[in-house]
Amino acid sequence: MKAITYQAMASALMVLTGTFEALIYYIGFSLILFAALAVAGLLRLRKGRGFRRLRVVNWGYPAIPLLFVVVSLWMLIWTFVLRPHESILGLVTILCGAIFYRWRLRGSVGRLAGENQ
Repeated sequence: MKAITYQAMASALMVLTGTFEALIYYIGFSLILFAALAVAGLLRLRKGRGFRRLRVVNWGYPAIPLLFVVVSLWMLIWTFVLRPHESILGLVTILCGAIFYRWRLRGSVGRLAGENQ
């Protein structure tokens, strides 16, 4: 329930303080960044031990994922050049979320570890 409340407050704040175009660039920058990170993570996972290769998954690898990451990086750079304010706000939002997540996780890991023993 807390997550829905935080999401609603953040959404209301964004709608009240920005234009529709600015919101599209702000959200789009973050979505492209996380899509590129997800595909880059796939590249890293496939290098790990124990990854079982499937014929269906191997077609076009690693060219297709690398192309996706390169195009995504180009889109991120271009968005940053065109709309630096929205891009920086997107990065600041992600950084704040990461700090909040680490702060909350640090306290909950100790509790969870104590409960499982």
